[in-house]
Amino acid sequence: MLKKLLHIFAIRRGERWLALGALLFFVLLNALLIYRYYDRFTLGGNLGFWTIFYKSFHVSGFDAYAYITMSNLRIHYVTARHPLYLSLLLPFYWLNSWQMEYTHYNLAVFFEAFIVIFCAVYSFLFLYRTLHEVVEVGRKDAVLLTVFFFSFAHVMLTAMVPDHFVISLFLLMLTVYVVGRRMKSGRLLLPVQTALLLFFTAGITVTNGVKTILAALFVNGRKAFRWPMLLAYAVPVVLLWGIWQWQYTAYEVPQAEQVKKLEENAKRKDPHFAERHKVHDDFVKRQNGVPVAEDVPLLEWSDVGTSRWHSVVDNLFGETFILHRDHLLEDVLQERPVFVAYSNPFLYVLEAMIVVLFAVGVWVGRRERLMQLLLTWFAFDMVMHLGFGFGLNEVYIMAAHWTFIVPIAVGYLIKKTPSPSLPQGEGVGFLSLGEVRKGSSSPSGRLQGVFRWVVAMLTVWLLTYNGYLVITYLFVNK
Repeated sequence: MLKKLLHIFAIRRGERWLALGALLFFVLLNALLIYRYYDRFTLGGNLGFWTIFYKSFHVSGFDAYAYITMSNLRIHYVTARHPLYLSLLLPFYWLNSWQMEYTHYNLAVFFEAFIVIFCAVYSFLFLYRTLHEVVEVGRKDAVLLTVFFFSFAHVMLTAMVPDHFVISLFLLMLTVYVVGRRMKSGRLLLPVQTALLLFFTAGITVTNGVKTILAALFVNGRKAFRWPMLLAYAVPVVLLWGIWQWQYTAYEVPQAEQVKKLEENAKRKDPHFAERHKVHDDFVKRQNGVPVAEDVPLLEWSDVGTSRWHSVVDNLFGETFILHRDHLLEDVLQERPVFVAYSNPFLYVLEAMIVVLFAVGVWVGRRERLMQLLLTWFAFDMVMHLGFGFGLNEVYIMAAHWTFIVPIAVGYLIKKTPSPSLPQGEGVGFLSLGEVRKGSSSPSGRLQGVFRWVVAMLTVWLLTYNGYLVITYLFVNK
């Protein structure tokens, strides 16, 4: 059973060069980030790692909490929303603290880079397999669309920053691929598969567990409510609750008491301590919008005051895909305004092109079960962000949770546009110029070629533009 479960991670013969290319790309991205902060982030010993990492690391709204946890086991995130994250980081903390005693050299950035690169490479492969084996586009089209996905600004950033989002992406792409294959073959999702996927997806990000349960409902239908499947939902939830309770009691409660004592001592020593922090706290409060209720659990994370229209245009479909030059990679809780407009109107045209491709692809593939499932995932995220307002002020950092639906939708668009040179559904590869001319006698063939070239040009432009801005930010601001 274990061998079968792990077989999915085997890199196939035809994927080796693709995996190597992805590996080199993600290693480069992570190397750039490590270079940017190398001098301070590799300092070891009994140091103030909160000051070293949190106050120094600035890449959009992403957090360096993983670095801090691996360095001194301090927890600065809400473990109830990520109950398995600490368990993942603990072995790296143990190894790092052991070697730091002898070397006084902090390896947290390298351990985190290993996690990020592993998850990014397999996210790349699982999306490629989904496009080729489930959507059934040609291999070259699958490569193109996968690279298109990783050219999105905040997907590219997700593959290099020390946050949990790349792990979520990896687990969601694994889920999409497994579920897509089951749908394609007409087989049911097994209880053990469901339990494992739910345990890990919800363990890293609780809300992603909803997506796993939706996937089980789409694949198994009414059989998703049989008792073995009900156990497959219940057991992971109970285990995750138990893990979270252990973490909360063993680590969070003692740390909270220590922090409270430190704050009380700081207030006694510095009469202006509270005043200085109040200024920043008031700024953060304004940036977070207007909650439904400030003192009610869950509702405190809502936002009914931030403009939805501007959020969609400038952040959800703006900063997510294309970086803004103004306030480049600034944190909305530090200095970035919630909304930043593009100074060049052409960038809005490119944003609109991506959205139109996405929308048309959704319409064309609307009868496909995988597309229907992904639309429920997308709807869930949009209700959570645009409806409830969770994370709305920096919605772009959540790109890894939903943007993979874009290349999959465009894949259905390319697949379902008839080609005169090959029978429909055979999944032709990316057309050469000669092949475009060969099929030019048919309007549908020309249209298919246009879609491919539009995606190709967008991919090259996004990689160049976003990549240039990221590199400029990391090197110029060093």
